[in-house]
Amino acid sequence: MPPDVRRAAGERNRGISQNALEGTVIATNQDYGFAVINIGERSGLTGGSRLIVRRGNQRIGTLNVSSVSANKTIADIEADSLTPGLAVSPGDRVILEKVQR
Repeated sequence: MPPDVRRAAGERNRGISQNALEGTVIATNQDYGFAVINIGERSGLTGGSRLIVRRGNQRIGTLNVSSVSANKTIADIEADSLTPGLAVSPGDRVILEKVQR
């Protein structure tokens, strides 16, 4: 397989795996406005990503990834994205906001 085809296939496969990327909020600090997520670089998450926070079928808000380690991520809670009366909490699920094609 030519190198350019191999590279394109690798990029496509990474995009597909990112579309299925899902994690869980494991801790929050409401005073400083951030959440800790149980996925990181090993799962394919990168700095600058945006995550949608869900609880069941309800969208809670959006997070901006600020720091990524191998297995954990720190993300800033977008206060203006939160559903009124709700807060991001441990156990909430996160998915990538912008899917890769």
